[in-house]
Amino acid sequence: MKYVIIGSGGQVGQEFEKCVPRENLHLLTHARADIVDPTSLERALDGIDCSAIVNLAAFHDVNGCQEDPERAFRINAIGAANVADAARQRGCRMVHFSSD
Repeated sequence: MKYVIIGSGGQVGQEFEKCVPRENLHLLTHARADIVDPTSLERALDGIDCSAIVNLAAFHDVNGCQEDPERAFRINAIGAANVADAARQRGCRMVHFSSD
């Protein structure tokens, strides 16, 4: 299987990267793929053939989420929905990790 890891710069992404052969991975950090922006996400995924998109992107700072619930919703809900739509359009699976 070929995987795209969105949010690969984080701790979980770095651990996941160790478990999958490098030739089967496409790593996308926030700098390359902003999941809140469908256009940015589409550009980042353009031309990539994959079996699954693994979404590890999240706003996980509990205090920050409480202080800025709109931002938390944009990233953790709308962003995840954008990734799901991108996976569906490509006919591939989506795996979404969440701490809650």
